[in-house]
Amino acid sequence: MTKEIGVDIGGTKLEAVVLEGSRPLVRKRCATHAEEGYEKILDRVVTLVHDVATEADVRTPCKIGVGAPGSMRPDGTMKNCNTQCLNGRELRSDLGQLLGIQVALANDADCFALAESTMGSGTGFRTVFGVIMGTG
Repeated sequence: MTKEIGVDIGGTKLEAVVLEGSRPLVRKRCATHAEEGYEKILDRVVTLVHDVATEADVRTPCKIGVGAPGSMRPDGTMKNCNTQCLNGRELRSDLGQLLGIQVALANDADCFALAESTMGSGTGFRTVFGVIMGTG
């Protein structure tokens, strides 16, 4: 079974997890430090990904999934992020270049609702409604 890496970018914390199927192998969390700017967030995400990959013995992931506040415009820039330094930036592209791998990026609330409806407490129900209450 392949190991996959996911990252959650939040207003106050970053979290990375290595999954084997739906089973978490390694999970690490650190402060976002958004007040220090966009490059600081990129640096912290890259460090976090390398840390969990090393601990889980993931040599070269083929891609990584990222849940981020806001959404991505067709031109690849972020919009409507409560972590405001992400707005107008090409987060997916920048992380891909820094990590040297393909990055899949989606809205963090959408990721939560999809996960709950397919693997969580909403499994088997026709309709699932998620409520997210975070720092935003």
